[in-house]
Amino acid sequence: MVSPSERSSFVSLDLPSEAPAFHQNPSASLPLGSTADELPSSPPMASSPLVTSSMSSSSSSSSMESSLILTPSSPIEPPDLLGFPTSSSSSGTNTNTIQTHQERILILGATGNQGRGTVHALLSSKHRLLAKGNFHLAALVRNPTSAASLSLTSSQQSSGIQIPLLIADYSSPATLSAAFAAFLPTTIFFPPILSDDFALDLTYAQNVISAARQCSSVRSFIVSTALGTDRRSEFKGWGKNGEWYPMGSYWRAKAEIEQRVKEAGFESWTIIRPGWFLHCLVPQRMQGWSYLGFREADEVKTIRTSWRKGAKVAWVDAEDVGVVVRAVVEDLYEGGGKRYRNRGVDLAVEAVTVGELARKMARVLGEEVKVLYAEEQQVGGEAMTVTDTYPIAISQRWANEFDTTYGVDAARELGLLGQLTTMDEFLERNKGLL
Repeated sequence: MVSPSERSSFVSLDLPSEAPAFHQNPSASLPLGSTADELPSSPPMASSPLVTSSMSSSSSSSSMESSLILTPSSPIEPPDLLGFPTSSSSSGTNTNTIQTHQERILILGATGNQGRGTVHALLSSKHRLLAKGNFHLAALVRNPTSAASLSLTSSQQSSGIQIPLLIADYSSPATLSAAFAAFLPTTIFFPPILSDDFALDLTYAQNVISAARQCSSVRSFIVSTALGTDRRSEFKGWGKNGEWYPMGSYWRAKAEIEQRVKEAGFESWTIIRPGWFLHCLVPQRMQGWSYLGFREADEVKTIRTSWRKGAKVAWVDAEDVGVVVRAVVEDLYEGGGKRYRNRGVDLAVEAVTVGELARKMARVLGEEVKVLYAEEQQVGGEAMTVTDTYPIAISQRWANEFDTTYGVDAARELGLLGQLTTMDEFLERNKGLL
């Protein structure tokens, strides 16, 4: 969000095609979790004017707060333009060589739930690595002046650590490569965005993986997919390769991303497989979708679902993917990668039936919450809001056949469970949006 005073002082500049950029705005602030994931389309790149500087005109401040976008030309300007220690020595060492004591962590998808959670986890007061001064954090976004991007800077005020925003787009390999070369990350976290066009999403993922592989500084790559991706053969009716399986394209795309990361040749890779995101319970975060089938006309809030009564679903806060990323980073740079290097991490905080979910919601909302099960519907009965071909119903029926509760056990075994947001905590935090 840009204030009128800031907007009036913007200076624009026509940027060369395919140029990456750095953006810093330590004065902007937005509540955590106030936006949904950005989709990788229509990037504000190149041909359109971009801000090069802005100054706050607030009379209450004695010093000017400024924002800066740097658009590295060819060759790429070194990271020390943003106050980072340069990777080269005074003797003229190649700037593409990262010293072992300088680590740079780049968060992709930083305006989404997983990316935003990762930024906050790495900046948390309990995290020791960034406080040492030899760790640097940056975030990659499409639009540095969007409300979602500006919200990332709110953490800087409490942490005292600046987060430069790099501009790039998954559809443009050149912008990805240039952004990576400008920051020289040693670790990258990538939460792929999957839409209805799985082939295109896979192309975007490959663009990211290829750009990371071509950047000589990158040693470790962390990616998130979904709980069950590596156990597709256990899905009832999956067959040889899920050709006729409902949402088979979704699962094959997730699996292909995992395989490409494993085969890319990174020194270290980690695949995080989260369970059902609790954000699915919040219609505003689902862009109008009601995962629970609520209707405004309901006198009693009613969940309409294809989940069976006894099916337990494993849930996790999407932002808690950042808890795992933090654990991976700590393990890589303090533990030698003994726990998380070259492995998958299954993740969930709690597994409950839809009846148990309804009772949890009722306690938080202070009102009755009923459940209407598709399996109990009779011909001529109340119409369901989720049909047999609706993706939500398909995914719910998948959970009836595939047990995801092992995600909770896996998190417990790794000592992560106590660090994750509980279902009750998430519902309480978001009760005004339910």
